[in-house]
Amino acid sequence: MLLAAAGLLPSTALVARWIGVYGKDLGDLSGLPAQLILLLRPRGQHRLSRLVDRLSLLRPISIDQIRLTGVLADEAGIPVPVTDQLVLGWARASDPPNGPAWDSVLLRVFECSGAARRFDGRNGYRLGKILATAISERRLSRAEVIDRCLAAEPSMAGR
Repeated sequence: MLLAAAGLLPSTALVARWIGVYGKDLGDLSGLPAQLILLLRPRGQHRLSRLVDRLSLLRPISIDQIRLTGVLADEAGIPVPVTDQLVLGWARASDPPNGPAWDSVLLRVFECSGAARRFDGRNGYRLGKILATAISERRLSRAEVIDRCLAAEPSMAGR
């Protein structure tokens, strides 16, 4: 049904809206991104990029929609968008995608209102571990991470 909508709907805004309403639990994404790409690429690379941008603005955004956005961004050759909605959804996820393509999202956690709080409580260990791995693999600079921690939203300063 999702693929039919992507092929029939006239704009990326409508495709993103359809995915936002009906694609919250996409499950195994193994074939879906490739099929979406096959449908959208003949309409131009810009169409795929616009869909990625639109998906990153979904509110609320599920982890499956976040993963789909990441796969489509990779296929489009663009960075994963760092919109507030995507960053908050990523920070809330129990098992967010991570790796070099997601480092900009990880750094944006410190700037996005409410996302830095995710370093507290049950998600704190997981996000801290992702951050420590990115630093140890030299994908992120320790100095940059410290600067972002210190500049994090004021509500975190007293904790």
